[in-house]
Order: sequence, then structure tokens, then C-alpha cells
Amino acid sequence: MGMKTRRSPWFVLLWPASLLAVLLVIWVSGYVYWQIRISRAIADLRREPAKLSSRNPDLLDIGSRGFSRMIGELDGALAREDQVQAAAFLCGLEDLFAGAVGDDGRGVADRHRMLSMAAMRKECQSLQADWPQFRRLFAPWWMWWSGKRRSP
Repeated sequence: MGMKTRRSPWFVLLWPASLLAVLLVIWVSGYVYWQIRISRAIADLRREPAKLSSRNPDLLDIGSRGFSRMIGELDGALAREDQVQAAAFLCGLEDLFAGAVGDDGRGVADRHRMLSMAAMRKECQSLQADWPQFRRLFAPWWMWWSGKRRSP
């Protein structure tokens, strides 16, 4: 007869702990992935603010995940009095919103328009004030979703 060894009680906790560790790694990887994509899209808008004639497919994919960062960038451009950059970030916000609601990217409005600094400041203040209401319409950015608006 062979002797059976006793298992440690810690072994029972190893499986749930490893499952939680895997889920944490997946979540952190998704977070880092989207932060890199958002940062890259913002850097593209900074580098080439004049490319406003068509929708940005990266921003359409990012959707509502990038709203808060883009609003912050818009606020910074307005504080620097950089009208061209602020217009680029406003167009970027339009693309993020279109991606969040499931717009296919067709039917681009007059994106060559250059609003006055006062009009852009007013739009930025409106977006910042209305963001808590908009936030409820979209799934949280950390969830694995396709970027479409949730049904009420």
C-alpha cells in the first residue's frame, strides 16, 4: 500500500487565485491597449491637425473610451490659443461620438469650418458640463464592447 500525502489547504486556494490573476492580466492588457490607441490618435491629431476632411477610422473605433482625454486636449489647445489644434480636437470629438453611437463614418459635415476661439470655448464648456449626462449613454470604456451605444 502506498502512502497518500496530505494536500496543503493552500492548494485549494491556488485555482481561484490563478483564475483571478489571469482575469486581472486580461483587464490590464485591455486598459493599456486602449490607452496606447487613444494616445496614438491624439498624437496624430497634434502632428497633422489640417487632416480634417475625412473621418479618422482610429477615433471611430475608439468611440467613447477617448472622450475624457480628448476633451482635456481640447481644453489645453484652447488655453494655448491654438485655433487650428482646437479645431482638430473638436473634429476628433465628433469622430469619437460618431464611433460611440455606431455611425459608419459617412456623411461628414463641413469639417473645413474654422470656428472662432469663443465658439470653441463655449463648445468645450458645454461638453465638459454635459459629460456626466453623456457618460450614462455609453458603456464604460473598460468593458469589452464594440463601441456601440447601449440600449436604454
